[in-house]
Amino acid sequence: MSDYIKRGYAKTAICSSCANPCSLVEKANSPCVTIIELTRIPSADVAPVVRCEECKKWESIGNGTGICRRSFNALYWIGTDATDFCSFAERKSMMDEEKPNDQKNNERR
Repeated sequence: MSDYIKRGYAKTAICSSCANPCSLVEKANSPCVTIIELTRIPSADVAPVVRCEECKKWESIGNGTGICRRSFNALYWIGTDATDFCSFAERKSMMDEEKPNDQKNNERR
């Protein structure tokens, strides 16, 4: 599997370990050869993924498996692993985590 990093984080790491750091004014148009070369590397076409275990439509049934409840019909719920993902995923919010199970079940109906 390839590693993907955020270019801004890489620039910050390079600048923070540099023996001759640029001034704040220079950082936007840095004369640093390392930063220039980093900027020339083409970026990967990637998107962040929401794993099933992070999705508001997924319910764990134990042992790292669960049921995806994104469908409207209980006959078509899909069994998945916690680390699976799909294009329909919706990340759980803090509010979803704090709701009691009875309230979550009522919202599904």
